[in-house]
Amino acid sequence: MPLRRSIFALLLAASAALADEAAWEKFAGEGAKFLEEGKYADAEGRLRAALSEAEQFGDSDERLATTLTDLAEALRGRRKLADAEPYCKRALAVIEKALGADDPGVAGPVADLADLYRDLDRPAQAEPLYRRVLTLVEAESGAASLDAADADADLGGILMALKKFDEARTFFDKALKIRQETKGADALDLSDSESDLGDLLAAQGKDADAEPHYRKALDLLRKAKSAGAADLADAQADLAETLAKIGKPEEAESLWKGAADGYAKGGEELLDELADALEGRAAALRAVKKDEEAARVDLEAAEARKKAESVAR
Repeated sequence: MPLRRSIFALLLAASAALADEAAWEKFAGEGAKFLEEGKYADAEGRLRAALSEAEQFGDSDERLATTLTDLAEALRGRRKLADAEPYCKRALAVIEKALGADDPGVAGPVADLADLYRDLDRPAQAEPLYRRVLTLVEAESGAASLDAADADADLGGILMALKKFDEARTFFDKALKIRQETKGADALDLSDSESDLGDLLAAQGKDADAEPHYRKALDLLRKAKSAGAADLADAQADLAETLAKIGKPEEAESLWKGAADGYAKGGEELLDELADALEGRAAALRAVKKDEEAARVDLEAAEARKKAESVAR
């Protein structure tokens, strides 16, 4: 009898484990689908349910790390950046325990946490994380790889935010050089590098020097097969903002209109960007004395901003 009871207990445990796995797969799969669709509130609910199941798998289980990462993404989509922090940190801890702190597989969750600190305007906390990502990526793929170029660019961006402009330029130049010299590099990546250099110069008040970089970034994007409407809109917005600063409102207005049209194609996820572009266009219209049209565009911007706030809830 003891043996039969023991076998029965094992069978019950195995059955429970299978039930837990099935429940996690269901909730996690639904949450991932909602993330893809930009339905962040629905995603959060499903992923919290998935997390309850994943907790039973152990604190070094990949499923737990995946669920924590996806939940953090859902919270970021809902603009709950501070709420996302503990989930990003815990996802990193789970992966570190599973793989070791120096395993290249750790680079992803380290980058996620760095990105979050960047978006929370905490660049001093992001900087050492981006440096760690670069070290991990270079160790796995090489210092002259396209992955390393991406990590160089990310580090350059956070150094720029910290006003470490000379060091930022070093990493931006390195990223551009790798992308220029690597066979198969995408025009989209080259455009990103030109935009980074434009951003760096603009951050130092050198808008006239930034203009040619933004123009080149836009030209490259127009030739890039992989560029989407939002990518093109970003480049148009960057150039439009710079042109407005250096006294070229007519061209700026046209670019702001193009950017707004591009963002409008992105649906709910790009409503904030749409509002920004519309506000920029309205300002450019006022600069050329088209006040009536500017007032109409201002109303469109306010409506887009209101919708963005509603979606975030």
